[in-house]
Amino acid sequence: SSDLGAGVSDFKIGDRVWTYNAQWARPFGTAAEYVSLPARYVRLLPSNTSFEQGACLGIPAMTAYHATHIAGSLKGKTVYVPGATGRVGAYAVQFAKWRGARVIASTGGGEASAKIIRDLGADVVLDRKSANLAQQILKATDNRGVDHIVEVDLPGSMQFDESILAERGAIVSFGAASAPTVAVTQTGRRARNMSLHFIFIYMLDEAGFEATCAGVTQAAAEGALKHRIGATFPLAKLADAHHHAETTSGTGHIVVTM
Repeated sequence: SSDLGAGVSDFKIGDRVWTYNAQWARPFGTAAEYVSLPARYVRLLPSNTSFEQGACLGIPAMTAYHATHIAGSLKGKTVYVPGATGRVGAYAVQFAKWRGARVIASTGGGEASAKIIRDLGADVVLDRKSANLAQQILKATDNRGVDHIVEVDLPGSMQFDESILAERGAIVSFGAASAPTVAVTQTGRRARNMSLHFIFIYMLDEAGFEATCAGVTQAAAEGALKHRIGATFPLAKLADAHHHAETTSGTGHIVVTM
């Protein structure tokens, strides 16, 4: 922090910090030399985490942490993460492992993407384009199904997710890329005490923000996180950074440096 407002006592000038919600419902975001934020949106950055890595800890890491936390303990459970090369998906793999889960992931990016996901800690990585993906996932769980799914496209995947979910399993949706609505089927295994969570990290209550930020910071401090940075640009090249973000997918965070 380079300056402190009246009444701020949790920080001192010169502290290394990371921030979140700098853009949400505010006139300015973090793509600037300076930004003024309420103290609750500012967190101390662990000493083992660089500023470039700290720039990744906001909404993507928080979304992944909350998505793997909201349905309770994951110790001894199996988590399925489709889209695991995405920013949220990559962190979801790591937080699930950190919290004691076995992780099954899938990718449509071939062996190169599969290696990236295995390096993040996934136990099983499957080809999302495979015609028998559901059968492979069920086989990998002794036909029990997965306990928890971190879903980036619920409308496009709901029918599939219902078919691989274990009894008392949870689906956590943080995106809807294909359509704005989703159909839920209440027959057979699909009605077995399934829980469905819709999360929007920007609008957690204060307790949710506190728990999520604490979890993200602790995992980073323990060295449990790898940060996939796809490219860095100086602030003067901000337009190029936006163009790169819009024209690449699955390569990691686009970071703007100052």
